[in-house]
Amino acid sequence: MSADGLGDHAERFLTAARTHRECRGGRVVSADDSSAIVELDIDVEMPLHMRIDGVSASGVRRTETVAALLGPRYPWSPPTFFLREGFPRDLPHLQPGPLTEPPRPCLIDDNEREYFFLFGLVELGVFHLVHQLVLWLRHAAEGALIDRQQGWEPTLRRDLFADIVIDAEACRAAVDRNGGHRALKARYLRVGNADGAIGPDVFALIDVSDRQVPLSRHDDELLSHGTNGRDATGNTVCCVAWPDKLPSGKPFVAATYMPETVTTFGELLARADELGCGRSLRVFLDGLERWFHDRASKTRSPFRLPLSCVPDGPFT
Repeated sequence: MSADGLGDHAERFLTAARTHRECRGGRVVSADDSSAIVELDIDVEMPLHMRIDGVSASGVRRTETVAALLGPRYPWSPPTFFLREGFPRDLPHLQPGPLTEPPRPCLIDDNEREYFFLFGLVELGVFHLVHQLVLWLRHAAEGALIDRQQGWEPTLRRDLFADIVIDAEACRAAVDRNGGHRALKARYLRVGNADGAIGPDVFALIDVSDRQVPLSRHDDELLSHGTNGRDATGNTVCCVAWPDKLPSGKPFVAATYMPETVTTFGELLARADELGCGRSLRVFLDGLERWFHDRASKTRSPFRLPLSCVPDGPFT
């Protein structure tokens, strides 16, 4: 597609978006052969006292500027919306992503591409996506992105490049009032460059069993590694950790919602501390590292040693 062609799409996108009454302005920021960025100024409905202050209690501004990224396949694929830098991240219904990128709202429950094409015309698809964006910002301002009466909602992990298959009911049954963890036997599949981190070019799948394994036992089959070209399979171990109780004796309950922003080992430890699971996770990691050292003294291991040497490294 030529730069002019993508620029034309961006202008038509902006025209369609501005038909929504809450879209008070906008502009085409850039357009080239691979992408276009369009900014939209969205008027956010909120209670009167918040509108007077210009910002809601949750940190949403009266007018939010949202960037829409049109990729090279647009309009055959939907736009991607990015909120401003500094937009509060302690809100539910944010897509997973690193802190180095602007947050992305999750606008619909189902497939966004199917929703975009549901209305027949591209302009209608744009209008309805913008309407979902308007509703999302309104609910974010009111603190109503999730229905508290329905209870807990899991953190979104859509579009990530690693999947874990595990029995959630069995995990919940293992949790008690005291902090702890379980090490479970698992199988893994890793597809992609052997030297790359998990991401667009590397995918990982971990299938966790209900078999608990003691790391004190020197079982050479506990961790194994085999390759077939660019793919790797083998045995591994998965940790299920739960938080310590508070000094008052009450169970730990996270005070705020935490979207998935973990991309490095160091960030994983920090998130575990935030969730009260840091001690339990470190006990597991210490046991795993001892297992590695004991095994490495007897036979060559295909895994990187030791874990403590890469606290800020990406997941591989």
